[in-house]
Amino acid sequence: MGLDTTHNAWHGPHSAFGNWRTWVASKIGIPLKLMEGFYYENETGLDPFLSLEYEFPDKDNLAMFQLRELKKQFPLKWKSFKPSKLHILLHHSDCDGEINWKDCGEIHKELMKIINSKPDDMDEYLLTRTKEFADGCWKAYRRRETLRFH
Repeated sequence: MGLDTTHNAWHGPHSAFGNWRTWVASKIGIPLKLMEGFYYENETGLDPFLSLEYEFPDKDNLAMFQLRELKKQFPLKWKSFKPSKLHILLHHSDCDGEINWKDCGEIHKELMKIINSKPDDMDEYLLTRTKEFADGCWKAYRRRETLRFH
């Protein structure tokens, strides 16, 4: 089982889609794993605040207070970031739903900006997957068809 979309935008494991989407988010300054819908305190390895309950020997209460106050800011809210049509893709379910054809045109444009900027960390796999998704969005846009996830 995996994620499939219409217009050949994506066919593959959910985990690969999640990793790719996290990478795309990083290109526009979004820490996806800290965002609402992605940040869960109880998941091992995802909560940078799990150590807050540990009693440090020096009992630095001020530092602990500041960290606990910072923790209240999570998860980060989407509205706190500069709006981008990529938010639609990034905040979308990875197993069902759809993206409007008009939004697909804008998502295509934003993904092409990432490709054309040639980020240092873009390897052949990321280039291929980004191009495939951009092309799928373009097909949906040109046909005025909804891009569906299933």
